[in-house]
Amino acid sequence: MNRLLHKIISPLPGLVRWYLSKPRNYHFGQLRLVIQPGVFHPGLFFSSTFLTEYIQTLPLQGKCVVEVGCGAGLLALTAAHQGAQVIALDISPQAVANTRLNANQNNLTIQVVQSDLFHALSPAGADWIFINPPYYPKTPVTDQDHAWYCGENHLYFRRLFQQLQDTHAQIIMVLSDVCDLASINQISHEAGFELKEIQRKRVWADGYNYLYRIIRTESGLTATSTHNAGRFYSS
Repeated sequence: MNRLLHKIISPLPGLVRWYLSKPRNYHFGQLRLVIQPGVFHPGLFFSSTFLTEYIQTLPLQGKCVVEVGCGAGLLALTAAHQGAQVIALDISPQAVANTRLNANQNNLTIQVVQSDLFHALSPAGADWIFINPPYYPKTPVTDQDHAWYCGENHLYFRRLFQQLQDTHAQIIMVLSDVCDLASINQISHEAGFELKEIQRKRVWADGYNYLYRIIRTESGLTATSTHNAGRFYSS
C-alpha cells in the first residue's frame, strides 16, 4: 500500500472507506473502468499502473495470458486490448463481476473465472502470467481482505509458487518496499524459483516498486513435471 495512503487511512479510516464505498470511474489510456465498492482500486496504487505500463510494451497478440487476482480488470483488459487471449482470475465474486462489467464496457472479450489462485484452472498452457499480489501477512477474513492480506507466514506465496510448478509461462510479478521482500524471496527459492528484478521505480512516499520475472532455478527445472503442458483447462 502507498505509505502516504497508509498514513491517511490510519487516522481517517472513515474518509477513505467512504470514497471506496461508492462506484468510481477510472480511466487508463483508452480503457474506461468503473471500480465497484469492495474491489481493489488500481488508480490509488502505483504497483497497478507500473505493471500495466510494462504489459503495454509486450508483444501479446495471440498469446494466452492469465491475470491472477484481477480486481477490476485493468491488467487483463490491457492485455486483451493488445490482442491477447485473456483469462482473469479472482477469489472475490465482486471482483469477478466488476471485471466482466469493465470488459463489456470496453467491448473486449475475456474469460473471467472465480478461483482461489489456480484452483479452478491449470496454468499449464499460459504464455504469460501477471500477478499483483496481496502481501500483508495477516489472515484474510472477508472477500475484500484477499486483495490485501497474504495470510500468516505468507501462505499466499507458498501456495502460489507451488501451483506455478506446472507452467512454462513467462511470469511477471510486482512488489514494493512495503512488503517483506526477504521472506517472499526465501519462499520462492524453497519452491525452486528465483525472483529476477527487471525494473524498479521509486515513488514519492512509497519507496521502490519492483517488477520481477519469476524464473526456475536448476533445482526447480529438475523437479518440474511436464505431463500437463497443454492449453488451459478447467478442473
